Amino acid sequence: MLKIIRLQSNSVPVTLTEKTTLASPYYLVVFNNLATNELVYAICPDTSTQTTRYNLLTIIESNTSIPLSGQVKLVEGTYQYKIYEQTSSSNLNPLLSTSLVETGLLKSTTTATSSFIDNTYTEEFVWQN
Repeated sequence: MLKIIRLQSNSVPVTLTEKTTLASPYYLVVFNNLATNELVYAICPDTSTQTTRYNLLTIIESNTSIPLSGQVKLVEGTYQYKIYEQTSSSNLNPLLSTSLVETGLLKSTTTATSSFIDNTYTEEFVWQN
């Protein structure tokens, strides 16, 4: 699970290159809050110098969203994220992107500390469409 610390710039490691088909893609990230189903969109720059091993997306969490600059407002909680490759630097519609390259879970939190997670713990999510 990825982690975003609220009110700061976050460098988030992901593996996008292995499924990316475009030579110079822009990455559209869609965050879906699992509690509220609120969607948040952003185009996040890849700042990795080792893209054959991993990509490093810069996601700025702030009190205001500026989607085309990778700046988002995420309330504290758990999100499903989807990352799409595309040729456009301004498209925020996933249906107009080239393809989906990664999905996963992300936690938005106010603390930078890590905690031990016992692998016997389960958490139930109610998914509504």
